Amino acid sequence: MNNEKKLIYILNHYSITDATHFTHILYLLKVMADKGVQIALVIEKLEGELELNHHNIKIIGLKSKTPIIRHVELFGILI
Repeated sequence: MNNEKKLIYILNHYSITDATHFTHILYLLKVMADKGVQIALVIEKLEGELELNHHNIKIIGLKSKTPIIRHVELFGILI
């Protein structure tokens, strides 16, 4: 049996210039990754580059700005 823990976390918005970009969530994800959880961090609206270097965290920024296409892209990532 595989005991590897995995998490997909969807963050709706991150901007390098915005002070309210959920820093507490990013800290929580880093702590979880330190404990061995493999995390896929999906960011729906990514402005700038997120500097969260951790070997257990993979950052995936959605590329489309169109809501319908972004939903299709998100669906593809989750599958």
